[in-house]
Amino acid sequence: MDQQNNDIPISSRPGSHRGMRFGVLDLVRCTEQTAVLMAAAEGRGLPRDVIAQYATLSMAGYISHSLYRPHITVLDEIYERYGTEARPATTPAKIWAALQQECQGTMTAATADLTLEFGFAPVDGKHALSEGRTGGTISSLCFAPYDPNEKPVFAPPRDRAESPRGRGQPADANRSPPWLVLCGSREFTTSVGGMNGLLDTVRTVANDFVGKPVGEMIEALFANPRGVDPLPTNYRTIRTQRTLAVHAEPRTEVSWNPLRTPGVKKRLFAGSSVATGLAAMFPSKGFDCSLAIARHAHVLQVCIAARVLDGVAVAVPLCKKNDQLVVEASDVWPHTRFVRSDDAALIASGISENVVLEPVRFRDNVATVNTLCLSARTKSVRVLEHRLTVDGPSATQFVAFDASALDHIESHQKLPNAEWLPAARWMDRFDEMFNNHLQGSPQ
Repeated sequence: MDQQNNDIPISSRPGSHRGMRFGVLDLVRCTEQTAVLMAAAEGRGLPRDVIAQYATLSMAGYISHSLYRPHITVLDEIYERYGTEARPATTPAKIWAALQQECQGTMTAATADLTLEFGFAPVDGKHALSEGRTGGTISSLCFAPYDPNEKPVFAPPRDRAESPRGRGQPADANRSPPWLVLCGSREFTTSVGGMNGLLDTVRTVANDFVGKPVGEMIEALFANPRGVDPLPTNYRTIRTQRTLAVHAEPRTEVSWNPLRTPGVKKRLFAGSSVATGLAAMFPSKGFDCSLAIARHAHVLQVCIAARVLDGVAVAVPLCKKNDQLVVEASDVWPHTRFVRSDDAALIASGISENVVLEPVRFRDNVATVNTLCLSARTKSVRVLEHRLTVDGPSATQFVAFDASALDHIESHQKLPNAEWLPAARWMDRFDEMFNNHLQGSPQ
């Protein structure tokens, strides 16, 4: 019996994977801690890379003291600048690499079910957080069982070797070129003929717009409302009845004018692409579907949500041409191709306000954090509100790295031990790090 059981993939053994059974609620502490610490960065004009760096110190510090052994297969674009001297690895990339190296080792029977494949977005919506915009900045992570003998649950970025840049050339977005992502609820999926019907529609339109600006494809996809360049009669386009949720951040605004394209009723979200997709998957929020330009790591997260909520997410590959994002190919991926199993979970904590998640709020020595926990394994949806005491004898304990970890990384030393301290102590340290950066920046 033991031998037969060993032939069954770890992720398929009922009830055996402690990481999946306990992680959905245990790892809430990781995103909530990061949300509280990074809330102090809102509206302070910190650069995106700095926000990513400090948020990683929090999230990586927590993971280093958790039960779980991280296997990181897909990183956010901003953490992936490996390769040429012109694109050196960023500090967050080095932190994740060092953490993974220190936490790895020989997988044993005792640790196999605590080894998780992780995808991290310590802060998604960095630009909006820096400028103090509402629209939904979040701290999020996703995870799935890891087994070296199985394919990863999270699909790696699409092979772009045959793209117009030529084989071996670095991707426009640092090895993680963006996708145009369309998300919708179960009701929306039914209205467009199911996932297969939506895929056929998007692939048909994308095929005719390969090499053309993404805004032109979007205009055609949504019933060409302004009548520009009449479409062939065989097009099945998407007709909205309520509102389109659009993730509008600098990359979007350079690629197309979200105020005019498409010419339907819409609401613009300035923060997280993941939060924008989540808004569309909850039909009670009043959206037909959502559009976002997102990196591969963030698409993985909305694809888990689509599995849990019986919604849909499809993504069209984009590339840069003459400083514009254009449709690279009609190889449209559905959410089942990004996330290859129902054995996956997503946790997202709100930093600034979104229609799905409330922002971090501080009052009377208490930080209130709202978190969404989605498990595709159990189809469970948990909306949690936690009140964290930040100081005093009953204070919540945070564990993170501070700026000293950056010196260890740059001098090729091991990461120091992350410290457990009352939340208020870590809030003061992070506030000091933010102030030090701002004081040292040119005015």
